[in-house]
Amino acid sequence: MDKRHLKKLTSHVDQVIAGYQSGMSLTELGKYFKVSPSTVSSILKEYNITRRRRGPRGKDEEQAS
Repeated sequence: MDKRHLKKLTSHVDQVIAGYQSGMSLTELGKYFKVSPSTVSSILKEYNITRRRRGPRGKDEEQAS
């Protein structure tokens, strides 16, 4: 991971985590913060945030809950 991107996100870690936990995808967060999804993933990993499983979001997922 590029250190300058990590440094850029350091001041926004709480926002990255909150966004992810509220349902935003890595891609959405990356676009918002102008970094790659892998940079977002690295931040989540560094702060021990459990990753969601990949797959479509929708009614099927809501009914399974």
